[in-house]
Amino acid sequence: MQSMGDSLTLVMLVIGGAGLLGVLHILGMLVHNETYVHDLRVKVNSLRNEKLRRLVEMGEADVIEVGEADVIEAPAQDSPQASAKAA
Repeated sequence: MQSMGDSLTLVMLVIGGAGLLGVLHILGMLVHNETYVHDLRVKVNSLRNEKLRRLVEMGEADVIEVGEADVIEAPAQDSPQASAKAA
């Protein structure tokens, strides 16, 4: 009867160890992903700054005003189905 208790304890330790390793793996991947995203943000900002510096050197870094587009009504055209039926 004692050997069954030892076997059960061993199985529980193996399952607990596997669960702990799984949790540690997930935490490690979270840290890795956050570091990767941070590095990408730093790289994007450095590339943006480099592009802006080059534009300023070329004199093309003017501010562009963007407003709402004027609404232009297009002339009425036949639908593709009507054109296909006419042909």
